[in-house]
Amino acid sequence: MVMSQRAVRALASDHFQAWQNSTNKAKMLDRIIRGIEHDPLMPNKAEHSVEYKNLGEISSTPHAHLIISSVAQALSVTDHRKADSGDSTKVFEQTWKPNSLLSRQNAIYRGSLGQNLSYVTTLPGRRPHTGQPMPLVRGVSATKMAAFYADDAEDDFAIFAIRGDVQKSPEGEADKIALRVYDEDATYYLSCDIDGSKMQFLSYEVHDVGVTPVHRFTPRLDLEGRAVGEVEPFIPMLRRLDQDVFDRVIVQRFNSWRVRYATGLKKPESDAERAAAAMALRVEDLLVNESTDAKFGTLDPTDIKPYIEAHESDVRNLAAVTQTPPHHLLGQMANLSAEALAAAEASLMRKVESIKESYGQSWDMVLRSCAFILAKSGIDEAAAYEQEAVNYELEVQWRDTASRSLAQAVDALGKAAEMLDIPVEMLWEELPFWKKGDTERAKEILAQKGADAMMMQFLESSAGQMERAEAVANGRPAD
Repeated sequence: MVMSQRAVRALASDHFQAWQNSTNKAKMLDRIIRGIEHDPLMPNKAEHSVEYKNLGEISSTPHAHLIISSVAQALSVTDHRKADSGDSTKVFEQTWKPNSLLSRQNAIYRGSLGQNLSYVTTLPGRRPHTGQPMPLVRGVSATKMAAFYADDAEDDFAIFAIRGDVQKSPEGEADKIALRVYDEDATYYLSCDIDGSKMQFLSYEVHDVGVTPVHRFTPRLDLEGRAVGEVEPFIPMLRRLDQDVFDRVIVQRFNSWRVRYATGLKKPESDAERAAAAMALRVEDLLVNESTDAKFGTLDPTDIKPYIEAHESDVRNLAAVTQTPPHHLLGQMANLSAEALAAAEASLMRKVESIKESYGQSWDMVLRSCAFILAKSGIDEAAAYEQEAVNYELEVQWRDTASRSLAQAVDALGKAAEMLDIPVEMLWEELPFWKKGDTERAKEILAQKGADAMMMQFLESSAGQMERAEAVANGRPAD
């Protein structure tokens, strides 16, 4: 049932602060990922120094971005299949590529990994060129949206969700926030000031999806309903790494060269005497003084090596607690074999498999919602879409990104086919370079070869029969 204007305004006003707190936290994490959130600690006397401030700005290293990329690059959905037949679902074929999810899915993963959460909306729409019904699937950043559940840990579908986009107003006028409130029946459009005041109802659109068309993506969700990503638990370690770099840069900038000193020298009294003393040092390269109290020497530069070693130690600690291969963060890899590389990335791949389970469940709900939309759209085969919407045996297929050589993969698959009598057609897609389209094409080629062989056998048999018949007709003995 569509809410009244008063009810929508009250709902948005009551939860505006909660939405703002959630999005502000996501924005804070986003700034950390981009390396602009925290400046390193500086000496008290240098807080207002422009030079120290500039050194602090160049000390930030995007380790958080590397951690996110290590996981996100191993995530790519390639298919959605029926468990009994292995065929792609109709809803996947009608939804995935038309919504450009082959490329857009990675942004959803990166947002979720970095900001703890990201969202996907599923609403009825139309194909751009043909006007045919199509579910519109769009990723939404947690810096803009927050979903509200009766139980954050147990519920799959939100009661409602709020999305807010800041709209820049003409100069001299206050900016506005364009709000969208989603519930199980409609999408409501509102407008308010930056602080949530002056809430105005604008319009609404009935979507009739049956559930709130907002789906949550999170790497991990604990029993308290807390979403945990790949950045927030490690913020202290990330700040410590930036501090390591800042301390090393300070030493490198101010204490990385020898300082010469001399005591007991008579200070030149005039500019001419100072110039003569400097020229004598440059030309003769020899320091001579008549005073017995004069001493010459140098102060050694500060050794930078301990600072570099401390930084590398902290990087290795970060790699351990985030299950990231050290060579991803340190950039050190010396001719590793395929076996050694797989062993180094084993911990990362275990983490990736755990995250795939969470994201796979989320994609299943997204595609199930899309199937309901297609079933209600009145297009052909609506019954098939309705059946897929309630089929809980469907499986999301992920691209295999494990580090192993082609020779290893072919050898293992060949043994599986030979020793376990698994049909080779089922093993083709386990090849690192193989895609589903390649399987279909290979089957067509094999079928064509089989048909050609049968035709050739038929022609040879027909030719032999004709020769025998001709021999009998001419009175010759038949072979």
